[in-house]
This record gives sequence, structure tokens and C-alpha cells, in this order.
Amino acid sequence: MKGGGFKVRPTTRCNSAIRRPAQELAILDLYQQTTINPVPQLILTPTQRSLRPRPKTGMRVTDQYCTVATQDNKTEHYLRHKTAQGSYRTNKQSTKIQLETLADGLLKKTSITQLDTDVPQQCEQKLKTQPLDLFKISRSSSQQQVNTNTVLHQQISNLDRYLILTTLGQGSYATVKLARDKLTEKLIAIKIYSKAKLCNQQRKQQLKREIHILKLLDHPNIIKYVNTIETQMDINLIVEYGGSKSLRSYLKQFPNRRLDEDDAKLLFRQIVKAVDYCHSLNIVHRDIKLENILLKDNNEIKLIDFGFSVLVNRDCKLGVFCGTPSYMAPELVNKQDYFGKPVDVWALGVLLYVLLTGHFPFKGSNDSDLYGQIKKGIYQKVNASPQCQKLISQMLTIRASERITTLRILQDRWFNS
Repeated sequence: MKGGGFKVRPTTRCNSAIRRPAQELAILDLYQQTTINPVPQLILTPTQRSLRPRPKTGMRVTDQYCTVATQDNKTEHYLRHKTAQGSYRTNKQSTKIQLETLADGLLKKTSITQLDTDVPQQCEQKLKTQPLDLFKISRSSSQQQVNTNTVLHQQISNLDRYLILTTLGQGSYATVKLARDKLTEKLIAIKIYSKAKLCNQQRKQQLKREIHILKLLDHPNIIKYVNTIETQMDINLIVEYGGSKSLRSYLKQFPNRRLDEDDAKLLFRQIVKAVDYCHSLNIVHRDIKLENILLKDNNEIKLIDFGFSVLVNRDCKLGVFCGTPSYMAPELVNKQDYFGKPVDVWALGVLLYVLLTGHFPFKGSNDSDLYGQIKKGIYQKVNASPQCQKLISQMLTIRASERITTLRILQDRWFNS
């Protein structure tokens, strides 16, 4: 140009002939927001790509999408191909239709904000190397499944999944809460152990043993293990909800706190079945009592609290002094090494006696007097059938070697009388 000056280069949104329609500009803005260039090669089908002449080796090719007005005032679309030897144009009458169709489908399927922003470079590289109609913006079903499983696992291992309703009980080491599972809407019980109270290594090992034993058990009359969640302050043992009342509170509803022989027989059979199942797995409960037996509305028994339970060998004796004094066997009172299974049978005999009479067979003003009565093994007979009295005497036998087993209890004629 004479007199100096400079030449203005047209922008990508318009040229010297005519401004592009608003719809096309909006579509181009959509592509520009994805920070992907050049746009033209993304909107070409494999057939359209094959129509372009291939340049010689080493030549750089850049395409430009243009819109001009023809002599009959109609808009014509073409692609301008630039090479080292010059430029030429290729008419593509279907380009506008294709661009509108692809854009409409893209807008219906997803928005720009739904693109995988975690890996923008991979996404951009994939768009540059593949046609737009072959690229899937939505995540694959397998990736969605993995994400769903991850979220579900986080919910399972989080206490936020459970809604605490009330307190069921309080013990020396743990507090039992009633809660509702927000996912399944089922009631569960959470036994909360405070880490501050688990100060010694023996108590920690006892908790680990309790969790391990609960995982082994699967019986309709034994509470079922659900999960264990550890937080910074507590260890939460989540188990099946066995009911709102224990066998002790159930007895308070009856006159003199005792049951008829037939009613006691139905409940006691379930208890013995649960203990016999444990003994078949060489598991000793060591704390069988009214408070550790829950009763559902349909009179279904659930044996709970395996805090003192232990796995034993048949020929191995135990030396740990534990349990509730009124249910302790003579060998425990004497602080001798003992076999675990006969200890549970003695506790079963005490429990059946309480169900039929409303009081314990051995009494004392203090633990020392109580232990003296247990060592003697003398108790007042129950007002029941001869078969029932005989069964109780076989369970409350001083010598552990002469005590009846849980399997023989279930085979006793009293259950069939």
C-alpha cells in the first residue's frame, strides 16, 4: 500500500465478505471453550478428509473455515487449504448441516462443564486425533461402575451411614447404641469401645478375639456380625439388632418372675442350640446369663456379648478367672485350671433354674458366702417334672468331668415330654 501503513487481517469470526450467522458463532464459541485447536479438522468426517489433496512430504498444511457471499446472495461454505506452494479451496455444501447436527447432539448429551477436567491434556489429545462423531464425552459404564463402588465403599466404612437412635446399655468398657442403617433402613446395634479405656494390651487382644469369633459364627440364635469401624477416639463394633429386651427384663413381666415349664422349655431349647453350635466350633462363651440373651417379639432368642469368649482345644485347660459370680462353676470359684465347655453347661443349669423359680440356686450375703455355696453344690429343688429336675442336677454337677454336654441336653427326654 502506497504511503505506508499496515494490512488488517480478518478475524476468525468474520471475513471481508459477510459476518457469520449467530448460530454458527455460538457453535464455534462452544469449541473454543474446550481450548482445542484447530476446530475445522474436528468437524470433518473420514469421507471429507479423503477428499483433501495430500501435500508433498515435509509440507505443512493448515485449514481455515470460511464463509462468503456469492453473486446470487447465497452463503457458500468452503475450506481453504494452505500449503507451501499456495492455497486452494474445496467446496463443502454439507459442512453447515453437519456442524449444526453435531452441535445439537453435543448440547443434548452434555455440557462443557461435564467434560473430564481431571485429565484435560488426554481429552484434548483424543479430540485432536479422532473425529468428533467418534468421540464419546460421557464416561464409560465401567468407569461409572468403579466410581459407584468407591462411593459405596466410603459409605460403608463411614459412621455417617448410621443414625443413632438411643442407648441400649452401658458396660465397663463399652456403650451399646441402637441405630438405623440409612441405606437399608434396618435397625442395628453399635457397641462403642472407647480407646481411652482399652489401656492395657490384654483388653485390646480380648476385643480382637471377640471380633474374630463373631465373624466365625452363623446361627439363627446368635447375634450376627456386620462391620467394625475405627475412629480416632473409638472402635465401633456393628452387629445385628437382637431386640429391645433381655431375658431378665422379660421375666419381670410374669408373677414371681418365673415361667411355666412349657414356656421355659421353648426358650431354653434355643439357648442350648446356640451354645451347642459354639461348642461344635470349639468356642466357649464363658458369660452365659439372662442379661446376655435377647428376646425378639416372636420369642426368638439371640445370644450376645462374646467379650469373654475364647477358642479352645479339646485337651487344653483355661486359667483366666472371668464371668458373673452367680453363674460361676465350682472350678472357677476354686480358681483352678478348667475346661471351658463344662463351665458353659453349669451356667446353663443356673439359667434354667432361674427361669423356673425366679431366683438363683446359690445365694450369699457377699461373694465369699456365694462361692462357699457353689463349692458345696447344694440347692433347693425346683417345682417341676422329674425329667426337668434330673436334667438340672446333671448340669449342676460339682465335678466337671461328670457334667452333661450340650449335645446330650438337646437329646434329653425332657424336651420331648
